[in-house]
Parts: sequence; structure tokens; C-alpha cells
Amino acid sequence: MRVRTSLPKPSSWPEAGRVFAFAFVCFLALSSLWALASPLMSAPDEPSHAIKAAAVVRGEWLGQNSEVQGQALRVKVPEYIAALNSVPSCFAFKADRSAACAPSISKLGNNLVSATTTAGNYNPLYYAVVGLPTLVTSGQKAIYGMRLLTALWCALFFAVPVAFAHKLWPRRLPTVVTALAITPMCFFLAGSVNPNAVEIATTIAAFVAAFAMFDASFNRPALAASVFGVSGLILANLRPLSIVWLAIALVGAALLQWRRGLLKRPPRAIWVGLALAGAGVVLGLAWQMVSNSFQSLGGSAVKDTPEQVVSVMLERTFDYARQYVGVMGWLDASLPTVTYVVWDAVAMGLLVGCLALWRGRRRIGIVLLSAVILLLPVVFQIPAAPELGYIWQGRYILPLVVVLLVACGFSFEGLDFQSRPARTLLKLTVFCLGFANFYGFVWVLRRYATGIGNGIFWDEFFGSPKWQPPGGLALIALLYCAITVWGSLACIRYLPRRRLIDAEDEQLESERRFRIAAGDDRG
Repeated sequence: MRVRTSLPKPSSWPEAGRVFAFAFVCFLALSSLWALASPLMSAPDEPSHAIKAAAVVRGEWLGQNSEVQGQALRVKVPEYIAALNSVPSCFAFKADRSAACAPSISKLGNNLVSATTTAGNYNPLYYAVVGLPTLVTSGQKAIYGMRLLTALWCALFFAVPVAFAHKLWPRRLPTVVTALAITPMCFFLAGSVNPNAVEIATTIAAFVAAFAMFDASFNRPALAASVFGVSGLILANLRPLSIVWLAIALVGAALLQWRRGLLKRPPRAIWVGLALAGAGVVLGLAWQMVSNSFQSLGGSAVKDTPEQVVSVMLERTFDYARQYVGVMGWLDASLPTVTYVVWDAVAMGLLVGCLALWRGRRRIGIVLLSAVILLLPVVFQIPAAPELGYIWQGRYILPLVVVLLVACGFSFEGLDFQSRPARTLLKLTVFCLGFANFYGFVWVLRRYATGIGNGIFWDEFFGSPKWQPPGGLALIALLYCAITVWGSLACIRYLPRRRLIDAEDEQLESERRFRIAAGDDRG
């Protein structure tokens, strides 16, 4: 005989609003601290994206194109923006160099000059928003303003899936997983000028909204469809591969929620969401055709055969997996080993637990999504290698990796984890993730404050750092620690404190225990 536990009372929409607000504040605080802790132009390709943003808000959506593969486009931007290409040159790719060597842009003016950007033919949507600070201020303030706008944008779309998960799953554990699935690399990118961050956030939002949109028991299908439509419209107009991520998020949600009659009589609201996202796809494809967005990609060609490319890419799978957790900077700021160990353990636990709990089409859906994450980089790299070489980075497919973690968390919908050992395990997991994230943050601070290498020790970081972020190392680290502890405690308190079993179930459980004691448990 099976004990049937009663579900907690479904939450109200005002309560979901409070969950959204709390998640938004936490995500915004963490992303903003990464924005302050990272030296100017220390994020991948950040100079090109900042130059593109400054050009777009001044009306230059597409730079002067040379029609040569991999050659940067020319645009007109303020003098201090044009100088950004040279800012990271002394410390990028050099882990033992601090960021103190970077030239200052504070004395440069606003006169328009020519500059080059490898993002010149990217879709202008993201840049039209984050470039606005360059119209009202200049110098470092403008750069930090662009970073903080990216952080604001990402925090919004990181928080939306948490609120939807809160409404979808009364037992709350999937909601906690949705909140904790945002890896350190996501927060680092959210604190930089790079559309990759918004791509990750909108992919997660589109997936969870689609999941809710296809859920027959969700009582606000119009809201879910609207969120999916807006997320999809933005996502399709961010990066050249964003449309692929949108399609996979939609198909994945539909497969996990598939039931007979799903497409025969869907709620009218679903068509609204699909129409919005579809309009975004049309606009995104139109821009790619007009601008030839892939032409700006640069690299060194290789003569490897397709079979050799497959071999190389599969061998690099675990290198890319490290980048899912975080390899910051220009791939020159790895995290400490403990951060990778904790995240790998949690991710593997989620995946194994999901495959054990879900059956049928849902298990197949998780297997297919895992296979896509493994094989899609290979598919994209095969035609690119002869002309561009091996240009793939783990962060490119990070949107789908986080979607996989969130989907695995949904599989715990039927578990209450109310026994003392189970709750202790949950607490340890949350606090281990919190510690791993904080330690990784401090480690990256150290990399830029003193450099990391032979003969460079922690006493220099604490005693005489060569570079410091705005506010100083101590303040930034303490604030990040406080937000991490606050968020971790909130996740623990958010979970129900005791198992809820109705009177009928208590009687059934009592009878089962009596039969076990009597040696007869045939029921």
C-alpha cells in the first residue's frame, strides 16, 4: 500500500509576485556586483559589444562592411569608446597579470572617431538598450551604466521563471532548483556588456513560460503565453544562434508537457504567444539576411577532416563543461577546483535523479536535450572549421545547459523531502553551492587584483593589491557574501517545514504499519 501525501495549498498570485520580487533583487544584486568586480573590458569581446552599442544609439546600426570574412566593421563612436579595444590588451589571456596595467579612458573626450568592432553586423536590439548611458554620461560611468543595464535586463528574465515555478509546483523544491540553476558564468556575463547574458536569461524564461503555457492546470495561460511571446521575440533578435535556442526551448517544453489533444484545442492564448515569438523569428531572420551576421566571425582556418573535427570537439566536451560553470575573463580566469566539484556533483545529481524519477516521454525529452547539448557544438563546428578553425566556446550553448538543469529540477515535483536526513541534504547542497559561488567570486577578484601564478600569494591580495574595483575589494566581497548567505537562507526557509498528510492518509499509513508488524504487507 502506498502512502498518499496531500499537496500543499496552491500559492496565490500575490505570493508569486513576492517570490518574483525577492528573486529579482537577489539576481540584480549578484549581477551588479560582478559588474563592479570585473575590470573594464575584462569580459569576452566586451570592447566590440560596447563599441557596437555606442554606435547603435547614435543611429549607426550597421557598420561599414568590407565583405571579408572575419574582418571587423568600422563605426563612428566617442573617443573614449573607441579606445576600449586597447584597454584589456595588457592583461587579457595573461592570468598572472593584474588589471592595474590597463590604460585609463577618463581623460578622453566625446568627439566622434572611427573604431572597429567584430559585432558590427549583429542585431541592434540589445545594443539599442544598453548603449543609452553613453548618451548621458561618459568615461567609466558610461561603461558601468551599460553593464548595470545588462544586469537589470538579465535579473528580470532570471526572476520570471522562478515566479512561474512557484505557481507550477506547490511542493516548492523545483522552484529552489530553478533559482539555483543560474551558474557563476551566467552572473559574470550578466555583469558585462555582452548579449550572451540576455540570451541565457530569455531562453530560460521562454522555456519555463512555454512549460506553463502547455500545462492544463495552469490558471493563467494568457500570462504564460505573453511571457513566452515577449521572451521569444527578444531572444530571436540577440545573437545569430538565438533562434535555434528558442526553437529547442519550445519543442522541449512541448515534449515534456505532451498529452493527447494538446494541439487540437489549445487555449487561444497559446496562439498569441506563438505569434509574438514568430514575429521575433521573422525579424531576426530578416536582419541576418540583410546584415550577414555570421560574416564578422573570425578565426584561423584548419585543414582537419569532418571526422577529425568530430573527434576534437568530443574530446573538448569536458573543457566546455567547465565553461558552463565559469571560466571568466578572456578564458583566462578559471575558478577554484572546489567550485567545479560542487557544481558538477549537483548537476550530476539533478540529471541522475531526473532520469530515475521521470519516465516515458519526459525521460526521453531529457535524454534528447542532453544529446543536443553534447552534439550540437559538433554540428556547428564542422562547417566552420575549414574557414574559421575551432571557435566554439562553452558559453555559446549555456542557455540550453541551464534549461536542462531547470527541467531536471521539475522532475522533483512529487518529492517533499520532509524527513530530517533529506532536509539536511538539501541544506548542505544549498550552502555548498553558496560557498562555491562566493569562493569563485573572490578567486576571480584575486586574479584581477594581483594576478594568479607562481610566486603570487594571498597575502598580496589582502595586503597590497595592485588593482581594486570601485568601493574596494573588501566591500565588494562582503556584499557578495551577504547576498549569497541571504539568498541561501531564503531558499532553505522557502521549503515547507513539515509533511502534510490528510486524515485518510494517516489511517492508511497506520494500517500499513500494523500489517508490517504482523508480517503481512500484501496490500
